[in-house]
Amino acid sequence: MESRPNRIIVALGLACLLVAVPTLAEQPSISILGSGFTGKPFVLGGDLVLESDSLVDLVRDYGTSPEPTLVGWYDNSGDAFWKQVVSDNGLCVALFDPNDTSVSGFSVMDASDPGALSLLGTLEGMEFDSAWLRDGAVTLSSGPLLVTYDLATPAAPGFSAATMAGDGEGLRWFSCVDGTLYLVDHAATLRALSVADPRHPAPLSVVTIPGDNIDAMVAGDGVLYALVSSAGQVDLVTLDTAVAGAPVEVDRQGLFTAPDGRGRYLARDGGLLVASGTDGIVRSFGLAVAAAPQPGWTLAHAGDHLAISTSRVFVMDGSDLFIYARTPYDAPPGTPGHRAVLPRLRTVEGRGNHLISQIDEAAQRLVPIDVTDPACPHLGAPLALAQHGRLAYRDGIGVLLEGARTCRLLDFADPEHPLPLGAVTVGDSVEYFFYDLPARDLLAIVAHGTWGGVHLYDISDPWQPGPERYLPESGVRYADQHYAICGDQVELRIYDLTLPAGPSVIGTLDVAHIVSGPVIVHADHAYVTTYNHAGARDLRIFDISDPAAPATDLVMPLARSVVRKDLHGNRLYLQGYRGFDAYDLSTPSSPVLIGSYATPYNSTSGFAIDGNRSIVSSRLISVLNGGLSASPVPTPGRPGEWVRLEPAFPNPCNPSTRIAFTIDRERDVSVTVHDLRGRRVAMLANGLFGEGQHELTWHGTDDQGAPVASGVYLVRLSGDGVEATTPVTLLK
Repeated sequence: MESRPNRIIVALGLACLLVAVPTLAEQPSISILGSGFTGKPFVLGGDLVLESDSLVDLVRDYGTSPEPTLVGWYDNSGDAFWKQVVSDNGLCVALFDPNDTSVSGFSVMDASDPGALSLLGTLEGMEFDSAWLRDGAVTLSSGPLLVTYDLATPAAPGFSAATMAGDGEGLRWFSCVDGTLYLVDHAATLRALSVADPRHPAPLSVVTIPGDNIDAMVAGDGVLYALVSSAGQVDLVTLDTAVAGAPVEVDRQGLFTAPDGRGRYLARDGGLLVASGTDGIVRSFGLAVAAAPQPGWTLAHAGDHLAISTSRVFVMDGSDLFIYARTPYDAPPGTPGHRAVLPRLRTVEGRGNHLISQIDEAAQRLVPIDVTDPACPHLGAPLALAQHGRLAYRDGIGVLLEGARTCRLLDFADPEHPLPLGAVTVGDSVEYFFYDLPARDLLAIVAHGTWGGVHLYDISDPWQPGPERYLPESGVRYADQHYAICGDQVELRIYDLTLPAGPSVIGTLDVAHIVSGPVIVHADHAYVTTYNHAGARDLRIFDISDPAAPATDLVMPLARSVVRKDLHGNRLYLQGYRGFDAYDLSTPSSPVLIGSYATPYNSTSGFAIDGNRSIVSSRLISVLNGGLSASPVPTPGRPGEWVRLEPAFPNPCNPSTRIAFTIDRERDVSVTVHDLRGRRVAMLANGLFGEGQHELTWHGTDDQGAPVASGVYLVRLSGDGVEATTPVTLLK
């Protein structure tokens, strides 16, 4: 069995333009922070809730107000979707969902520290429907087979027992009362097993209760609660379990009758029971008398999954999660929090916490996105624009169509309120055309027909695009105010755009194979991805310090076809079918693979930056970048300014830590400490600092001098054209 790496995330980025410098202790790395999909909630105990999605499992504390506190992450992107999670005494078992991946089996997790979930072991090869965990042993159902594994050595779960059950399908609804484990056997039949020794369940009995099917079941205090359906009638049935293995019905309440009516889900915590059925109603019951549930409030939801913590009630309605403040059974809860699965996004662009995207199914619909919390991004209302078509975007400037032949520039500095700028109109002789922004100050229109070729417009003044430069090409792979790289199949041509007589070819790149996607230029090197019909995929690196005589530095095989390339500091992102790869370009001629993400789905067409955090796909996969360079590599004609914020030392700290930063010239800056929601905790310095290195100390206190709680904080250096952050963990 192949082991899977653990990746525990401990910090988020704030909105910033420059990022911290790597030291010897800060190596290049990629850590997934979250994605745009919120999954099922599973209560670990009290108000600690694990929310499981396809990428990252988040642990939140819902006992805080008004918003839950994010306690920790576990990146399960190397595993699979989790359909059920059971926990006991700091151990978790998560079942894979084979409907979303080819992997079947379960993972064993260490949850003794909810802020640092870690993988202990994995068992693959068998599909399980449901699970029950107690005292280091897990019993699972797989069709008619019940199998028990000893988790004393979690890295290698050991088989300890097996028995047969009925031919029921789906959840078995394992429910344990006083040392007896009950489960749905088949139809309206219960099976009872003694679990005095959880590693060796012993069969006790099989009991049938009146009805056609047991649709859901949960344990109470000395009783079982079951949703039982029969000919469209759905009842809540209470069974007394005073005699082990011989449950007796003591209460039956009719909930609803409907054609093909069935129960869906049951959840119970303390004196509150909630139930859902196919009538689209979630019902509450009070359990002051365990054997006689008292009907209470109702909610209009499908109730595909229910969970109850000490302070919240969680309701899944399709793929939407509704979070209610917990109330007594007879007091209706107020307005819920709501998290929804994102629609398919065609692209994601922007800088900082507020981005712009385009809904895939409707190209005219642009939506702003708030990714302040990367594990729970929020979509704003679709923008009402006169423009339409595919969004082209570069550093705050976008291009859309206005009518049939006009390319309108828009200012997206505020994604919720874009402002129209200048425009370029394509002539009637053009049969069809495409538009793009190969650089922040260049608009490219690729036309076909009499007016065919590449037409480059200077948009450094976006109100008055021009002048136009023409290239006799069918596309442009890279361009700035100095050079353009064009070509299709096995050769790329380098154009000098500064010549008075007009653009002229001054060099060529012999790529041998078919070029895919744009060309990235970084530190006098061109990065080209290619493929051939035999299936080979390569990254080809050319030294173009002398554009008239480019030299091939390296050819690297790639794992996937590339459809998008992006540069962030010294980090190259290659996005392709079913994932992305990140390379460190500290040595431009020798990229080093530092991180990858693979998914069952295509998740490309997104890149937005927020300091040392990047959004790298249309599914809003957010990653934390370790080891980025202090400053961007200067482009020709634009010398770069730089700032260096060193990692805090010691880190973790208890409670004091040293903060050091270096600036290139006299600047008016501030140094502040923020929590992970971006709220300022403390101001460490604010004023004029001279060129060179400066040091400060944070003593783990807020602005009032009071000690702050243990956790992850962000030190921010900002002001006078600089912005940088670095995380620090406070332990007490």
